[in-house]
Amino acid sequence: MRPLFDEPWESLSLDSVHRFLADAGDEGLLWEAKGPERDNGQIRTDSIYKALSGFANSSGGYLLLGAERGSKNAGPWQLPGVVFPNEPVLWTSSVITAEVGLAPIPVHDVKAFALPVAPAAADATGDAEQRHVVVVRVEPLAVPPCVTRSGAVFMRASGQTKAVTDQRVLMDLVGRGENARVAAADSALRAARRLLADSTSLPREFNVLAVGFCAVSGPDDKAGVLFDKQRSVFFFEVVGCDMQADGSVGSATSWHMRQDALYVHTGGQAPDRATTVAAFWDGAVAAAFNYTGTGHDPSLLEAIIARYWRGLAGIAAHYGGSGDAYVAVVFNLAHQSFSMNPDDMPVTDIRRWTSVREPDDVEKRSVALELHRAFGDTAWRD
Repeated sequence: MRPLFDEPWESLSLDSVHRFLADAGDEGLLWEAKGPERDNGQIRTDSIYKALSGFANSSGGYLLLGAERGSKNAGPWQLPGVVFPNEPVLWTSSVITAEVGLAPIPVHDVKAFALPVAPAAADATGDAEQRHVVVVRVEPLAVPPCVTRSGAVFMRASGQTKAVTDQRVLMDLVGRGENARVAAADSALRAARRLLADSTSLPREFNVLAVGFCAVSGPDDKAGVLFDKQRSVFFFEVVGCDMQADGSVGSATSWHMRQDALYVHTGGQAPDRATTVAAFWDGAVAAAFNYTGTGHDPSLLEAIIARYWRGLAGIAAHYGGSGDAYVAVVFNLAHQSFSMNPDDMPVTDIRRWTSVREPDDVEKRSVALELHRAFGDTAWRD
């Protein structure tokens, strides 16, 4: 999302907010300000929900709590601040993430700045009233619309947050969300299939299965995040510690880079097992299990899938993925383990909607049953 202030978001200061407002005119497409709306100097939570819905359904933006103009819609901007019931960041975050507030909750970050306490701000007990300025950064929603607790949908346009009443606009928002979900599903499946077939990984005939994972929401510059050297250290550690084929390796054994992907290979003490993990420019991640042994052992693959799923979800989150996600398990049916009884095994793969987290017991059980059926085993639902 385009920056608004003259300092990076990570190091944003109150001085930077002051400098921005000193030159600001009317509220713009990417920012909105809310001053104290009640006699006690607080902000109405409905105003926060309205503003965040508008940003999330548009291009993202910044909500400034505790900023207002000297006179209505005119004059220079001031920072009187807001009185918060408790710690400002905690209170604002709890309002945004409340179940009765927004659905879905957009990706956001909150920063708070304490204002100097003026002697005139003391109350009847003689205690000074502490006010804060809070800035909320809101990312555009990958799967709109973002709906408020009253069932309203807002969009940000021409410096105003307006309710969406045109059915065509609402359908366009819904269509954007569906397109984002379809794109994530396609990316997860494509990543898994590519890893099985990629000539740069271990020999193709040894691949048994691959797991692809892709979050619907993620950073705008996915390639920039992927090829960040510091982030790659975490990637290598996850592969080496949590995704190795037989659990005996504490670090990745090798890696290489492509124009659109980063690959990591790791083996183990067992010579017939290895793992290849890749992260791609479109936000998808995938892991392939390379297995040269003989025999019919879907239980082994069941454990591998659970381990890969957990590791890939962690990598996706590290690269900025959030919210809903798609997982796809693809089989190499040419492998000897699958070709033992080919008449009983249809060409199939396993696909699921999930979220950016490790699989729960219900998901693991569901995948395990389908995996056993892929091998021709009898596997009834509980």
